Amino acid sequence: GDTNPQSMEVLQQQLNKIKDMSKITTPVEGIVFDYDGHMYKLTGNFAPINQILGLFKYAKGNPTVTNESLNNSTVITEVEGKRVALLPGGFKPPHAGHYGLAKNLSSDPDISEVIVIIGDKDRESEIEPKITITPEQSKTLWDLYTRNDDNIKVRIQSGKTPVADVYDLIANPSEFSEGDTAVLGKSDKDVGDKRYATAQSYAERHNPGVNVEEMVFPVIGGKGMGGTQLRNLIAAGEQEKFISKLPKHLNDKEGETVWNIVSPTSNESFN
Repeated sequence: GDTNPQSMEVLQQQLNKIKDMSKITTPVEGIVFDYDGHMYKLTGNFAPINQILGLFKYAKGNPTVTNESLNNSTVITEVEGKRVALLPGGFKPPHAGHYGLAKNLSSDPDISEVIVIIGDKDRESEIEPKITITPEQSKTLWDLYTRNDDNIKVRIQSGKTPVADVYDLIANPSEFSEGDTAVLGKSDKDVGDKRYATAQSYAERHNPGVNVEEMVFPVIGGKGMGGTQLRNLIAAGEQEKFISKLPKHLNDKEGETVWNIVSPTSNESFN
């Protein structure tokens, strides 16, 4: 029917306020239409669009709908939640590969926060003198690695296992709300495991509206980066070789600090 040009201008300004909805996961991607030589695409966020359009429904008698009147009205938008990545693991000790995975996730513009969950069991070297890496040592190292990464948070497991903590977090309404997404990171060497197989259904039962998404990454760092190999390097006193496995952004003094935290001479006093 007749369209008031001023109304269309106001509508366009309001549409500009609606966030980019290019990542649509529903079967209907959107509706594209042409108006006055301009192509418009409505995607996903239909609730606020319908409300904006509704403001013009009875505008024939009073077609001067202004931005001022819109700004004074309440437009309820669909919930677009945060995306938080969860990284559970042993991390005894954490090395360049572990940090690289957390950094990759935290650098993703669509991810607001990364939560690293450290297993609460001590881990020993296979060789003498037996050295032990504790969860507290692991957290001290993670805190050093992430000192400039505001959106990487590190905690020690509080439930039965680090993966159990992931499920607990997903089900916790103070951590995840409707519309939020839990991004579960794992490396490609774990691609066949089923640790997250029931995570989505668990979320649906305990915290409806929370989404779960797995992200698989290639193993960063290559051979010799397993926890066992690193603990054996520490036990053997291979300081230089061990430090070479740490995140590259650490300076010499920080590398030395890490060694002092994990090496046999300081292990006893630290514990």
